[in-house]
Amino acid sequence: MPFNSPRFRDTFAEPEPCAGRSQTGCGGKGFEMVARERPEAESGSAADRLDLAARAAWLYYIAGNTQDEIAAKLGLSRAAAQRLVALAVSEKLVRFRIDHPVVGCVELAERLRDRYGLELCDVVPSDPARPGQVDGLAVAGAAIFERFLSDRVPAIVTVGSGRTLRATIREISPMRQPQHKIVSVVGNLTRDGRANPYDVVIRLADKVEAQCYPLPIPLIAETPDQRDVLRQQHLARIVMGLAESARAA
Repeated sequence: MPFNSPRFRDTFAEPEPCAGRSQTGCGGKGFEMVARERPEAESGSAADRLDLAARAAWLYYIAGNTQDEIAAKLGLSRAAAQRLVALAVSEKLVRFRIDHPVVGCVELAERLRDRYGLELCDVVPSDPARPGQVDGLAVAGAAIFERFLSDRVPAIVTVGSGRTLRATIREISPMRQPQHKIVSVVGNLTRDGRANPYDVVIRLADKVEAQCYPLPIPLIAETPDQRDVLRQQHLARIVMGLAESARAA
């Protein structure tokens, strides 16, 4: 069946066996033609389109193929290949991290560390036209989280809440680290009993498959006396005790 027909056969990377290793996880040396009929790229389920978009993005960003080459390998028009790559970006299947220090940011970070005695300080560029944007902070924060959480040594990590931290958790790559404990240092309930919309302890624990310890009290107490009573609850004392022995916050 020709690639330019209404129905086409897809191609994808198939790794070849490597000496001393299983085939899964070995780097492929090229594309092996694998026949599989697929509906036109513009139809099909959302999951099928995302799968095809991920393949197109891999070919473009990782394999370095041009859009014409992607179109030929996936049996699409050039415009369809371009739309699939754009879809992968919009659905956040593709993440960008720039591995080059911005001189002004590095110098400012060093001054802040020296002045305030900080162990870690990163400064990231911002878009003057979007002063409230947190994307840059989220990407930088996610990189720090990933470096720390990838350690196999069990650790207790405390987190607060907020819009920036929530955006940071979205940028963290999934991993499996059940030895870690993610502990909240802020209450997870609002004054009217609703869940705190910016609470991130559960989101982070789910993302890295770690143990989760939310603080089961309101975010804000009505009075100092109420705060003291809430902090004396058995479960609250357990969580706050873990937080006190945290390795990172």
